[in-house]
Amino acid sequence: MQLGPGTYLAADPDIIRHILVANHQNYQRPGIFRRLESLIGNGLFLSTGQSWLRQRRLMQPAFHRKRRNGMAGAIVDTVDAALDAWIAHPQININEALMCVTLSIAFRLLLNRDQRDQDVTLISASFREAVNYLSRRLKQFVEWPVPSGAKRH
Repeated sequence: MQLGPGTYLAADPDIIRHILVANHQNYQRPGIFRRLESLIGNGLFLSTGQSWLRQRRLMQPAFHRKRRNGMAGAIVDTVDAALDAWIAHPQININEALMCVTLSIAFRLLLNRDQRDQDVTLISASFREAVNYLSRRLKQFVEWPVPSGAKRH
């Protein structure tokens, strides 16, 4: 889907694989992405060329098929525990609850640690503040397309 002149959104897995894996050297991010570097660093999302390839190769073992298959159990266990808690306390802030589930999964998979609920809640609040800050800053850098008839805020 075309978002603007020379800017496209790819959602099909085969097209994404073609762009990011099989043919990455033929695709470049728009220059505006360079302006994001001060916000999010020069990680895998922004890097190009040899820097991108080096970072991608460093990350690749973490997402190997065998490792991904092992992640499923931890994800299911975490979601099941969250669902049990939500059933016991049906009035929840879904945004906060989903953030806590996501962070709990990240702790288990990335750090091999189970966090106490209060730790996850505190980290969730901090993470939300960071995302809000980045969102405000990002609006200064990028003009997002808005469907016709929609209001800009």
